[in-house]
Amino acid sequence: MTRVVLRSTPVTGDLLTLRNDVATMVADAVVPPGTYGQLRFVISGGCLVVEGATPSSSTIFSTPSYPEIAQCTAGGATTGGTLQMPSFAQTGIKVTLPNGGVTIGTEAKILLVDFDVSRSFGKEAGNSGRWVMTPTLKATDFNATGAAKVTITATPAAALLLGGMDKLKVKLTSSEGAVTTLTGSDLTTTTTSADVTFRYLAAGTYALSVSVEGKTLTLSGPSSVTVTSAGLTSVAIDLTNVTTP
Repeated sequence: MTRVVLRSTPVTGDLLTLRNDVATMVADAVVPPGTYGQLRFVISGGCLVVEGATPSSSTIFSTPSYPEIAQCTAGGATTGGTLQMPSFAQTGIKVTLPNGGVTIGTEAKILLVDFDVSRSFGKEAGNSGRWVMTPTLKATDFNATGAAKVTITATPAAALLLGGMDKLKVKLTSSEGAVTTLTGSDLTTTTTSADVTFRYLAAGTYALSVSVEGKTLTLSGPSSVTVTSAGLTSVAIDLTNVTTP
């Protein structure tokens, strides 16, 4: 078995900032030719903020003696318990590479690893006051990512009932269940239209939905979008009515 260390310098990041972005973890690393079946991320520590009604009522769960705890306490949250990361500092998080492994030859390879935050943390059973990190990661081998642009156009009456196009929530769901949701400041809006671009997507077909909390929308348009490598796919949806159940 050949093991190659791609990065040995620690890096700290906020997973929520990567919902429509990517972070370059490794660049220009020299990897010997061959087929590699796994990628491992060694994580020395972390913190999780469980949101409360106000920033000061939020609760922090962190690994013991986490040196970057200030990043979680910046909003006024208070410490509430422990975040467990079983063996991640020793053996790391294992990511199985696609199609049985990635073959490194003379051509450059790009590997996109998607960390599904919504499915990667859970509260431990009982009253221990601990949360456990059980990460859901998917690795995709590709030559280039793609993007999807979604444009929603409302009738004047529907826009008025909506109370602002920025209230729309646009969601893409992959066939594996990974969800990317954009709303609010992620949208570019006018009085009767909103559009949003999902970037850095692996090629494939994604289920598409548009919603607003507490309201039922009458929509016409595609319910899925197919993303191609190095391509931009644009879809249009019409919003014709808004009701409150």
